[in-house]
Amino acid sequence: AADVVKQLRILAGGLRGHIETIDCTEFLKEASARLRRRFLLNLVGVRVECRDRALTIEAAPDLLHIVLYNLLINGVEAALRANIEKPRLILRAKQPSTNSIVIEVIDNGPGIDVNLKDRIFEPFVSGTAGGSGLGLAICRDVMEWHGGGITFEDSVPRIGAKISLTLPLKERGGA
Repeated sequence: AADVVKQLRILAGGLRGHIETIDCTEFLKEASARLRRRFLLNLVGVRVECRDRALTIEAAPDLLHIVLYNLLINGVEAALRANIEKPRLILRAKQPSTNSIVIEVIDNGPGIDVNLKDRIFEPFVSGTAGGSGLGLAICRDVMEWHGGGITFEDSVPRIGAKISLTLPLKERGGA
């Protein structure tokens, strides 16, 4: 109940965060460690990939943790519901352009329900029985609060999903 209330407050415009410089690799490793503590190290395989040079972003770490943790939990729970023997997740950070960084969360679950694809980021839309339908809506709001966005696609070969978080890079120096 406390989580639902917190999520409703965020949706109602209660986003508050302190902007800090975040090292993407360390941030993703921390998110991976949190997930492993919840689901036990041997149950979930998590790989962190940051191939580009040292990537840093200006963001509110508490809010980004909410987003990442929600996406990671969704991926693991979807894989477990689909009886995937070894749930696996990839957390990848890359810089596809000079003005943004993309963090991808890739799972090996069943993918996104075709009936939800157009509404997946809307409040109260859930593909899980008993789900509040608030998690992905909050993820969208947090990413928009940062000036970024969130998108999804089914992974190839149609097993799993990839959620992409785009964050703008702030200009360094100057005004």
